[in-house]
Parts: sequence; C-alpha cells; structure tokens
Amino acid sequence: MMKCTWTVSGAAMKVTKGPTKRISRGNSARVATSSVDAGLPLDLSKETHRLLSIFASSLRQRIQEEAKRRTKKQTRAFLKRVPDAANLLRAALSVSSMREHFEHFGPIPNRDQLEASLHEMAANAYLLSNEAPWLVRSCGQTKAGRGKARAPKSISPKRYCAAVAYEVFVHSGGKEPTENSLEVAELAQQLWLHSGGESKGWGSDPREGWSPYFQSIDEAAVTAVRGECRGHFTQSIAESQ
Repeated sequence: MMKCTWTVSGAAMKVTKGPTKRISRGNSARVATSSVDAGLPLDLSKETHRLLSIFASSLRQRIQEEAKRRTKKQTRAFLKRVPDAANLLRAALSVSSMREHFEHFGPIPNRDQLEASLHEMAANAYLLSNEAPWLVRSCGQTKAGRGKARAPKSISPKRYCAAVAYEVFVHSGGKEPTENSLEVAELAQQLWLHSGGESKGWGSDPREGWSPYFQSIDEAAVTAVRGECRGHFTQSIAESQ
C-alpha cells in the first residue's frame, strides 16, 4: 500500500492506492482519490511533498487568473486603449508644468526609464492590437472562436499542471512516462483538483483528460516549466546535503 500526503494553504491531500473514492471534511480538506495501477511506485518523499506544495500554490494562482482571462475581442479592445493611457502618463512625466505637481511629494524615481518604458508599451500595444496573429486575421478582423486570448509563450494552467506532474513523477524514481501513462495522469489529476481546478466530463480514467497535455510536454513553453521544476529539485538536494 502506498500513501502520500502534501499540504497546500493549510489543506492536506492524501492519495491512497485502492478502489475507494471519497471526499471527507474535517480538520483537513481531502480530494477524491481513485485506483492507481502502480507500475512504478510513486513513493513521494517528504521533500517532494514540500516541492509539490510550492507548485500547487502557483497552479492555484494560475487557475484563478485564468478565470479573468479575456476573449480575443475583449483583449484587442483593451490593447487599443493602452496607447492613449500610456501617452497620458508620459505627458505627466515629460511636461515640467505637470510634473512639478507630482514632484510635490518628492522626486519621481527612475523617471527617464519609466518614460521610455511607457513609450515602448504604447508602441507595442498599437502593434499587437492591429497585427498580432493570435488576435487579428490578415484582413484586419478579430479572430473568431470562443476561446480566450493567449499569447504564444503563455501556458495554460492545465499544461502547467501536466509539466509539474511529469517532472515530479520522474524525480520520484519513475522513468519518463508515456503520454498515456495512468500513473502520471493520476498525479496530474490529484494536483489539479487539490489546487482548485475542476474536472468536467473526463470520466473515470484521468488519461482521457490529461493525455493531450502530455503530448505537448516537449514544446518550448512547457519545457521551461519543467526546467523550473528541476531547478527546485536540484536546489533542494543541495540544501539538504
């Protein structure tokens, strides 16, 4: 029998091999567990639990931010407003008869750098709102689709969760899993639910929901997260010696 527990924001999570599914409420909040066909054991150490807590907190924040993400139409409309806002702030910095009012409270730190950053931000916002290929079609119309707007280097919470689960599985003594690995899908599912994510329409087999995210495990944006995980593991090992 294998048991592992980690804590995130005061809530403990228990994963137990066996056929039982349950959710109980008490001094610690537990998420539902399901049977794990262990091929390679996920005997997670206390240190790995601590690292999971770090990444689970980050995942929870990403899930919360994802709920606020705008559609392509909303994002483009917002970007169109940025140049005027940035130029207004630049005027407050560059026109001495305006700046003197703000400097009544003291010198404005890094004023030249701030003004240059605002100039660049205004220019980039104009370019993005008119030409960003993930927002705008070649004819100039906003791209269709109900999906939220996401820049190419951005990574969704589920892809982040899959990357963390993948690296934790390997770090915990397992070989690099395949995209259809039940064990790593179980770990991703537990981490996702415990971090506040919802599971809708995935059925009883977590691979149905997670396999597509493991298929992109070697993409640049995902490998960056995996590298971050390995960095934490390496630092943790060094500090423990």
